[in-house]
Amino acid sequence: MADSAPPGTNLPPPPPAAGPPGYDGQQGNPQQHMPPPTLAPVIIPQNTNPIPTAISSPMSGGVMSPVSAGGGAYTPRRAAPEPNKRALYVGGLDPRVTEDVLRQIFETTGHVQSVKIIPDKTASSPTGFNYGFVEYDDPGAAERGMATLNGRRIHNNEIRVNWAYQSNNTAKEDTSNHYHIFVGDLSNEVNDEVLLQAFSTFGPVSEARVMWDMKTGRSRGYGFVAFRDRPDAERALSSMDGEWLGSRAIRCNWANQKGQPSISQQQAMASMGMTPTTPFGHHHFPTHGVQSFDMVVAQTPQWQTTCYVGNLTPYTSQSDLVPLFQNFGYVTETRFQSDRGFAFIKMDTHENAAMAICQLNGYNVNGRPLKCSVG
Repeated sequence: MADSAPPGTNLPPPPPAAGPPGYDGQQGNPQQHMPPPTLAPVIIPQNTNPIPTAISSPMSGGVMSPVSAGGGAYTPRRAAPEPNKRALYVGGLDPRVTEDVLRQIFETTGHVQSVKIIPDKTASSPTGFNYGFVEYDDPGAAERGMATLNGRRIHNNEIRVNWAYQSNNTAKEDTSNHYHIFVGDLSNEVNDEVLLQAFSTFGPVSEARVMWDMKTGRSRGYGFVAFRDRPDAERALSSMDGEWLGSRAIRCNWANQKGQPSISQQQAMASMGMTPTTPFGHHHFPTHGVQSFDMVVAQTPQWQTTCYVGNLTPYTSQSDLVPLFQNFGYVTETRFQSDRGFAFIKMDTHENAAMAICQLNGYNVNGRPLKCSVG
């Protein structure tokens, strides 16, 4: 966001010499092979998450431990607003680019906390490109990285850099059977932490999240709170409806209904303009496709986590699709046949794959509506 960028965000691009072998510091110029820069050693935390993502470090989100009204301690999750302003998605990586090389390149704009490259596994495409994630310590460094490195050449191939939108779902508690409250009319200063603290006085909160617009980074004015126990949720609902939070009086209502997407999936829908409404306390999400979430889940085996994506233009790449699908969970593998008009995207869970299929079927990419089904 330009209006909130820290000083130095619009710095000029780094000189060509500030990069490892294969890195061309000038956009669109021929490849330049230069010796690696002398950089201070950087310790990248070991990523123990089996699903590769640069947003799995403790800095990306966290667990808070407030004390309930009864004095008992609990640890509800606090999800970070999306997009993560310290993490970048990097597409179009030549297979020769290693995580260490990628780190050196992105450290030209600031200290990099972690790097992860996901290899292309398309056996029939020897020229396939990888993609990865880079997470900085500082949001300003991430902004500079996106502004100065997007479109630069590494091993004579232009990389694509964008915000990484995936929320921190590491070891996330399943809240599908918890009691969810819709919280509307939120003022701009209310974030996840404020929402959590306001409702945690009524009992253990398993999740509290304000819905954010991924394009603008601003609050959409509503959020959701999940309780493990119904009596706690009932007390919160009766007590908080009409109360002031920040600079507005909020409104609360039940958000539960059978087959309702998780809060993180609701965030993903909201990011693409699929805004829920709350007549009589229910939420109706307009879908791009005709298939319902319940239908896809019921008619496919639990082990099936692969999405078929058709009607692609020949120039559709990983960087066009992965940021979309990672809104619904972790993308663990991609297989592209763009010249034949289709790709396969493997998700981390059956439910996340089903939600991605339902919500992205018909979504326009490069001028064509996606045709999504179970792979």
